[in-house]
Amino acid sequence: MDKVGIICEGANQGGDMQVFRHFAETLLGHENVDVVPLGNKPNLFDKCGMVARALLDSGCHRVLIVWDLLPSWGGEPATVAANEATVRASLLREDLHRHPCIFLIAIDRELETWLVADSVALSAVVPRPPNSVTVRAIRAPLNEANPKKWLMRKFSDIGRRSYLPERNAVEIARAMPNNLRAVSKIPSFLRFKDSLAQPC
Repeated sequence: MDKVGIICEGANQGGDMQVFRHFAETLLGHENVDVVPLGNKPNLFDKCGMVARALLDSGCHRVLIVWDLLPSWGGEPATVAANEATVRASLLREDLHRHPCIFLIAIDRELETWLVADSVALSAVVPRPPNSVTVRAIRAPLNEANPKKWLMRKFSDIGRRSYLPERNAVEIARAMPNNLRAVSKIPSFLRFKDSLAQPC
């Protein structure tokens, strides 16, 4: 049972940390997952190499570095190539830039891109009981410019409550069928999934 490390944005016990832990544990079939949130994107880009080194030294067999492509920061273009170059510069400082078990995953748009893909999960979480409402997932999540705002509108209009990432994001993830079929159609989630299974 190989220990896995995940470096992400967000706060301790925030939406990102909880969702990545849940998906990793579901896909791996075990709970030997260490998730380290580094706050904002500049902090992640700056410190991910140092944290990756610490995770490897603590016994992690592989490390995933996951971040939202948007919003961009510091005048850098919001492209996967530009972001990965910044991450690799941090890894280079720790001589980890060629490590075969470190995987970089830029989420297309943001974490909510994954969450808006599954109607079953959305219908289970968004409405307030005893309502029974089918919430249609976004057919092409990558075409939605701001999936977080879309989700906020659904929670407000249908559920009559606010979308709170630190609580509701993991609720949606947990409500997805275990085969994760809908979200697995999104390329960045598929990279996340493959990174957990790929030999290294």
